[in-house]
Amino acid sequence: MRRKCPECGQPLPEIRLGIRLTPKQALVFDFIASNPDGIDSCLVLERFRAVEPKAYRKTIHVYVSHLNDLLDGTGYRIRKYRNEGELFWVYYLEKPRAVGSGRLRRSASS
Repeated sequence: MRRKCPECGQPLPEIRLGIRLTPKQALVFDFIASNPDGIDSCLVLERFRAVEPKAYRKTIHVYVSHLNDLLDGTGYRIRKYRNEGELFWVYYLEKPRAVGSGRLRRSASS
């Protein structure tokens, strides 16, 4: 259910990670972000069809692509992988790495 302003009843914007999203973008983002181990694209589609009955797997793919465009610069990304022998993708939210993690930098004297 979309939140509304208590004063005027106008729909409030959907904000995730400081990014303004459409209600359907927020729905897809919430499905993925609420499953830290990943969520099967088929399950995302099934839940999404509650608000968009004619949606297809490609619909979810397009929403994820748009979300990644919007997330650009935040350090967050929606990633996907496919288990061997599986037909469907598993989507998950990749969080930014902590400072100091990742590759070691070489010193100038090396």
